[in-house]
Amino acid sequence: MKKFLTLALTAVMALSLLTACGSKKDDAADDTQNTEDADKAAADNVAALIDAIYVQERTDETDAQCEAAKAAWDALTDEQKAMVEGEEASPEYFGLDTGDASKDDPRNQDDIGENELLVVSFGTSYNDSRVKDIKNIEDALQEAYPDWSVRRAFTAQIIINHIQARDGEKIDNMTQALDRAVANGVKNLVVQPTHLMHGAEYDEMCATIDEYRDRFESVSIAEPLLGEVGSDATVINADKEVVAKAITAAAVEASGFDSLRVPVAWTNAMEYEKGDYTINEAYLDRVEEIINYALDNDMYVIINDHWDGSWWGMFGSSEQSDVDKAFEMYKSMWTQIANRYKKYSDRLIFEGANEELGDRLNDTDVCKNSGSLSKAECYEMANKINQTFVDTVRATGGNNEQRFLLIAGYNTDITMTCSNKFQMPTDTAKDKLLLSVHYYTPWDYCGTKGRSDWGTKTDYEEQNRLFKNMTKYSEQGYGIIIGEYAVLTNGGDLKKGTDKFIDNLLDNCDAYGFAPFLWDCSDFFSRSELKMRDETVAKIFDERRRDNQSSMTVEEERAAAVKKLDETLAAAPEKLTDDTAPQADENTAVAWIMYQSADFSVCYSVGDEYDPVSKSDGVIAENAVIDGEGTYTVSLDMSSNNANGIAFSALGIANGEKLYPNYIATIDEIKINGEAVETIAEGYTTSDDQLCTRVNLVNQWVSTPPEDARIAGGDLSKASPTILDYAGKINTLEITFTYAPAA
Repeated sequence: MKKFLTLALTAVMALSLLTACGSKKDDAADDTQNTEDADKAAADNVAALIDAIYVQERTDETDAQCEAAKAAWDALTDEQKAMVEGEEASPEYFGLDTGDASKDDPRNQDDIGENELLVVSFGTSYNDSRVKDIKNIEDALQEAYPDWSVRRAFTAQIIINHIQARDGEKIDNMTQALDRAVANGVKNLVVQPTHLMHGAEYDEMCATIDEYRDRFESVSIAEPLLGEVGSDATVINADKEVVAKAITAAAVEASGFDSLRVPVAWTNAMEYEKGDYTINEAYLDRVEEIINYALDNDMYVIINDHWDGSWWGMFGSSEQSDVDKAFEMYKSMWTQIANRYKKYSDRLIFEGANEELGDRLNDTDVCKNSGSLSKAECYEMANKINQTFVDTVRATGGNNEQRFLLIAGYNTDITMTCSNKFQMPTDTAKDKLLLSVHYYTPWDYCGTKGRSDWGTKTDYEEQNRLFKNMTKYSEQGYGIIIGEYAVLTNGGDLKKGTDKFIDNLLDNCDAYGFAPFLWDCSDFFSRSELKMRDETVAKIFDERRRDNQSSMTVEEERAAAVKKLDETLAAAPEKLTDDTAPQADENTAVAWIMYQSADFSVCYSVGDEYDPVSKSDGVIAENAVIDGEGTYTVSLDMSSNNANGIAFSALGIANGEKLYPNYIATIDEIKINGEAVETIAEGYTTSDDQLCTRVNLVNQWVSTPPEDARIAGGDLSKASPTILDYAGKINTLEITFTYAPAA
């Protein structure tokens, strides 16, 4: 990184020193290069130290290695920290805020006594999640069994090392925990795993315990949650059945939920890599057990193929043999599933895919030859897969000839699914196809820590518009299911505005007759307390329970929802804070900087719709009202946000295309942290929606300028959608640009 001032001065000096053997310009360049080399060397050293402890085996050097890695990280400057990159290392290893580790208890104390209850978990390095989930389980067990000493062990040494290096908290692995038990004279050992199912982690745990069995008078190992129960896989453990049924019944009773969507990764139970697509019988049994829990509580149930280890990338392979194998496995999978659950009524719904049906058909995690499909070809392949799903299930006969089938939209995204490129499959059954999309918009609010509040007029308008767009399909007779929606907590408390977001979403569903499914990983419903965590959100769901709306006709319910949507929108504020940012009405153009940090934790008004409230707390923006041709400066102050790097950024001009058609925005200078930075390419002016004018600074989702891009002089040969290359901490970002008609 070089200052523009330095460039100007060295250029002047060079004019008077052309005959010399060297120049001050050369010296300055050497100094700059030396500094950059030193920064990279320091960052690479930390990356190597992190990679050295990112291992599953503990050694005698592990403690010292953890300490050395943290000390080296602490010695880096913010710019150097942003440069840390290794095989596993990144700035997030030490820099990501996951909560307060001091709230956790490693439970590695001595003075155990004769009876120990050892809780074994895979582990998590997210401090808030560890306290919320693992520690709460351990505390509950200690309260339930006061005569036993509860201790902890993690099976993931990688996670143990991460926590120790970053936070100084030392957690025992299995060997350490068992050695501690022996040294303390424990006689009776009970091991309670928190593992979800049988697998390598559980089996390795059991193997380690077997090596210590003769050192205790008694050893008992509990099953994982979805493990084999009873004497064999066909026998249901009574306690586990009671707990599972209690959770399901409590969810229905406490919150009025009458439907359950069960995400299933079927390849976990087959050896498809070897060409064996047979689903393990015990896995099918367990899924059926869950289906019955729900059906016994008068619920509807959806089962799908969910995530599933990125095997979906086989459909995007450049090798036809990979594509053929993908279809062979897909047909085999759904033939087995459909035949196994053929006896069930329409209250069981099959869903052919999840979010992988779309762009992720090009995933290369499993299939290295993938990535060959264009966007149009991805749509064609998605349509073909959906048709294969319908044909395969219908061919199994019986109840499956008329069963409701749920078709996943493209990326399960509303806008992409509403594209004419997406086509619903044909069906031999009449009016038995449903369509699924997910709703996490805006993602900065719903999915990351970037935005902390929701509820402006713009927010409501966006949600209402997108839900209305889905009537394209409902008016054709397809049932619409919102297969997932939520405001994720990322291990923290519910965000401000969560109740408003959910309430309005459910009003939209009532207005259009859509069926919503809340995505919940204990963010909303407590599995330990068997109740909703937040009373306000609980009330929203309770008001919509089936028996509370049974007195209304469908028409009355929809009319009431439409009325409420209108009233809510009319009462919605233009902004949620006392932010003084200028507003962009239809006759006003406003320039601003769209920004998303590299780790998606800090943002400001990302997207073509100017929304100064859509930001992380603490971000201060200086936006500019455009009043014609001239030079303008816009900026962001993120000093209190710890913003690092750039995942996306652009200069935006709201209403620019409407009020100043064919104008060009030319970047004059970009400053980061008060210093001018060089660009690596030329920027161009464009518009995605024919309303907002944009100049991309960093846009990794676009590879080349569009055909209608505008640039001063007309030469796009050196233009790029990414003109900045900056990975360090960003306290301030400032852009000065000239706005003028095209010549």
